[in-house]
Amino acid sequence: MPLARAGEYERAKAVVREGLEEKPGHPTLLYHLACVEALAGERDAALEHLNAAVAAAERFRGFARGDEDFASIRDDPRFPAPE
Repeated sequence: MPLARAGEYERAKAVVREGLEEKPGHPTLLYHLACVEALAGERDAALEHLNAAVAAAERFRGFARGDEDFASIRDDPRFPAPE
């Protein structure tokens, strides 16, 4: 996430995708990819990966509710609803 915080979204996504190549479907990696995509303004991709993370590990639903990385997509009806 340091790359994303520095605004280097493409590099950050590349790093996370490398991890996903080694561990396909890993919920933490999907969550981090969604964070970077949301910060980069890639709304559809962020929502897709965030929902995949939540489907793989329910704990990410709660994490996403308070994560400021998702401020730009929290108003979307596809955003994981609270339980």
